[in-house]
Amino acid sequence: MVNFLEAVKKARDVAKPRKFKQSFDLQIGLKKIDLTKPENQLKLVIDLPHKIRDPKICAFVDKELALKAKEVFSKVILPDEMSDYDRKVMKKLAKGYDFFVAQANLMSKVATTFGKVLGPKGKMPDPKMGAVLSPSTDLQKVKDRLSSVVRVSVKKSPVINCKIGTEDMSDEAVADNASAVYEAVKKALPLGSDQIKHVYVKLTMGKSVMVV
Repeated sequence: MVNFLEAVKKARDVAKPRKFKQSFDLQIGLKKIDLTKPENQLKLVIDLPHKIRDPKICAFVDKELALKAKEVFSKVILPDEMSDYDRKVMKKLAKGYDFFVAQANLMSKVATTFGKVLGPKGKMPDPKMGAVLSPSTDLQKVKDRLSSVVRVSVKKSPVINCKIGTEDMSDEAVADNASAVYEAVKKALPLGSDQIKHVYVKLTMGKSVMVV
């Protein structure tokens, strides 16, 4: 088990104070991996033990979920409102929200109308993240999960960069999140830790601190 706590503490110590809330980031470098082969590429959804954001969520739902959705999510778009969005407005929408969720029966319409903008940004509603809803879905649980979930993707470059917390979190919570990502990546690699070249932790504007 890799001990992240000392690295997190050191990363905090060596970083200068800033006028904004910095994020803690984890970088994992990989080796012995041929990314030209699709089967070696990674695409993971990892649930962290501690919340890392207050997510702004936009929901595509119909009338049966609209009332509940408006109580939980930042914005709700109904089916008859989708045609109001041109490409320019869609881009602004995509930039303004962290996640998008959609009722299952509306997914095809969402894909047709918004997919060309949300898709390239990796913001289409993702069932692996619980972002595809049914009428019986507990919407608060969806929001809670999206406050502590991260996506990890390795396609072209053998390096993973992942947000694991913010500087107002405790060192222990950030270290727990770092460990969760590290263990998930290690488990997904055929050779486990033998394919991990290096691991660093840093604050947004701070120096990288080596863990492994």
